[in-house]
Order: sequence, then structure tokens, then C-alpha cells
Amino acid sequence: MDPAGGPGVPRYTLITLVGLLLAFGANHWFGTRLHRRGAFWLFLGLAVLATAVFDNAIFRLPVVLFRRSSTLGVTLPFMPLEDVGFGVAMATFAVVFWEWLGQRATAPQARPAQGVAAALLRSSRPISWPNTFFVYAAGLLVAGWHLDLSAVAGLVYFTLPYNLLLYGVNDVCDYASDVRNPRKNSVEGGLLPPALHRPLWTAVLATNLPFWALWIALAPAGANLVLLALVALALAYSHPPARWKTVPFLDGIVSASHFVLPLICALAVEGLSPAHWPWADIVAFTLWGMASQAFGAIQDVDFDRQAADRSVATAIGGRATAIYALGLYLLAFALVAAGGHGPWHWVAAGLLLAYPLNVGSFLAFPPGRGGGDGHGGFARFLWINLAVGFVYTFGFLFVYHPFGGVFGR
Repeated sequence: MDPAGGPGVPRYTLITLVGLLLAFGANHWFGTRLHRRGAFWLFLGLAVLATAVFDNAIFRLPVVLFRRSSTLGVTLPFMPLEDVGFGVAMATFAVVFWEWLGQRATAPQARPAQGVAAALLRSSRPISWPNTFFVYAAGLLVAGWHLDLSAVAGLVYFTLPYNLLLYGVNDVCDYASDVRNPRKNSVEGGLLPPALHRPLWTAVLATNLPFWALWIALAPAGANLVLLALVALALAYSHPPARWKTVPFLDGIVSASHFVLPLICALAVEGLSPAHWPWADIVAFTLWGMASQAFGAIQDVDFDRQAADRSVATAIGGRATAIYALGLYLLAFALVAAGGHGPWHWVAAGLLLAYPLNVGSFLAFPPGRGGGDGHGGFARFLWINLAVGFVYTFGFLFVYHPFGGVFGR
């Protein structure tokens, strides 16, 4: 981890203690009072469990090494004891921040500027940032992890800036249908009132333009072309006159590009020739994205029809859309399984089976006629995504060992 500290409290121990004090101090300062809620302590327990599993794996491989002199020297069994406290501090910070933003956005006495900032942040779907950040990071790993300023800028860009562009513009353009949808204004979807549409555009430009300028100045020409396609497709998906999200079947292709192109951006930024790109995995990822978009559209079919919007689900119906998604998921599985070389590919292929099984359960036990009542299947999809993404992270660390040897003992 950090270099060893001087005399007294070891440096990592000191950082952990300070982090815990600041995190629980923030809980008191911002008035969130999370310590009074049983659900918060359950969340921390699950966070500690996940930290123990993940950190023990990366230290045992070893993917990451640490200097024992910067810790108390206690390991559980392979990770330093301080990792538990540090993980609790970071998890507490995240929940305090999220809870405070929610309170600011809904409290009648909140100052206008605070309400706007909170609403715009929620519109960027922070829960979805890992879907683009980790995909970009995976591309860097595949290409060799030769970090420079443009590559690091991409890691930052694919958190708030890109997701505000992608989801914020969608919230502006979809307000007519979103206002009727009870699923919106939650982690699953934003609801951005018209008064915030202009501030949203200002925030998108303010957060995106610096990264675009930096990328154009420093990244290879091929990466600039990928960035241009990424931004153009993010806008064309929701914004008139293109509004490709209302063109059945094209909607899935463009939606998948929002998550596949960050991977290709990373490959291009690292200068990897297209001849060496993992094309089978890229195509499988695209098919997976198309299937996920189609399956998610089933739950919104009634609201889309009321707003005169079209999707693959409004075009062919909920059951046929589920069969279409099932076929795409199975094709993605077949591509990954056929390209298997070693245990990681077989694990990756096996994990992908969770998605067609979820669609299969939806088909076997349909919740009712129509499409708007398909929310249960999509809710399971979100949980499956979290679990599969967790294991995939292990797999990439195991296969590529990006940090091995960087941190000495």
C-alpha cells in the first residue's frame, strides 16, 4: 500500500483511523444519523464480508502486495487488519453522501443550488458508474495497462461526466413518459423536472468539454474517432431528430454501444491495433447489451405506448421480446464458450448463463399479460449484474495481474 511511515502509529493504520473518524463525523455533521438504523449496520456487515473475500483473494494471488511496516502487522488471514476499517470508512462515506443528497433534493427548505446539484448527480445514476468505469479499466488491462495522462483521464471521464451525458440527456428527452412511470426518480431511473433541463445541459458541457479537449490533444487519432462515435451515439439515442431509442431493434444496438465503446476507447487509447482486439468478446458483449436493453424494455412498454414512444417491446410484445433477449444471451454465451482458452473463459461463459436463466424464469412464470408488469425480472437482472460483475472483477485481476510487483513489501 503506502510507503512505511515513521516512528509511532504505522501510516496505513493512521490513515484508516482518520478515515473512520471523518466518515462517522460526516454522518453526525450532515445529520444523516445512519448509526440509528439497523439497515445501515447490516450494510456495513455485508461490506466487511465482501472486503474480506475480495482482499484476501488479491493478497493471496498475489495481485497486490503491502509493506507490513505500514500496518500493525495483523492479517486476516492474508489481508491487513486495516483493510476492514478502511473499507468501513469508504462505505460509510458513500452512504452518508448519498443519503445527504437525497435529503437535500427532497427537503422543502433546501437551497436551490443544493437541490439542483443533488438532482443532477442523481440523474447521472451513480449506481451505474461502475458499468462504464470498470469496462474502460478492463480495456486498459487487456491492452497492457500502460497508463498515461489520457488513459487516466478516461478513468475519471467514465464516472460522472460520461454518465451525466448519457443518462441526463435521456432524462431531459424522456420527461413526457418518465413523469407517468412510478419506477422513475429512483436508482433505476431519473425524473428531471423541466426547470432543471437547462442546468443539466450546462453541467454536461462543463463536465465533458475539458475531458474531450484533453483526449483530443493527447490520445491517438483512432481513440479520438472512437470518442466521437461514443458522444454521437449517446446523443442520438435520446435526442431528436435521431432519437434512435424509439426505433425497434436499432434501440438495442445503440444502447449496447454505450457500454461497449468505453472498452474500445481504452483499447484505442493504449494504441492496441484492431487486429489484436478481442473481437469475439466484443461481439458477445454487444449481444449481451442488446439482450439486456430488450429485456429491460418489457417493464416500460405500457408507459412508452402512452407517450407514443416505440421500442422493441412495443413493436413485438413482452413475451416475444423476452424470447428475443433469450436468444441474444445464448449467442453471447456461445461466443465466449467457443473462444475459451483456459479456466477463466469457462468461468466467464458459465457466469453468462445466469442471464438466460433469468429470462427463462420470466417466460416460464409470466407475471401477467402486457409488458408493464415485467419489473420483477428486471429487478433480478440488477442483482445478477452486481454478483456477476463482482466475480468478473476477480477474474480480470487473476488473469492480468495489473498491479503485481508494483507495491513492495
